[in-house]
Amino acid sequence: MLEKLKGVRHLELLLALLALAACVLLSGRFSSGEAPLERRMAETLSRVEGAGRVSVVLRCGEDGTAQGAVIVAEGADDLRVMLSLQRAAQSLLGVETARIEVLPMEGGQS
Repeated sequence: MLEKLKGVRHLELLLALLALAACVLLSGRFSSGEAPLERRMAETLSRVEGAGRVSVVLRCGEDGTAQGAVIVAEGADDLRVMLSLQRAAQSLLGVETARIEVLPMEGGQS
């Protein structure tokens, strides 16, 4: 019985690794570590008035769809800019605003 349980634990680990690999492959990650969607979002969000430079990291599910985002922007210390970035990301990703974190970039606009 114990041997069967050890095998299940290894199976769960294998499935978790396969899910992670699928997420990476489906998101199209390159050696730079940035997926095309993350890059396009950062380019688009950087055009929001006052946003400045923007970096985006997406969290995706097993099926490759975005489940959350962290957005770091120079202008995110301005509440108006932060809310604009959050709304734009919500529209692009189709996720709840609670799953989108917008943070000011270190050394950003003060």
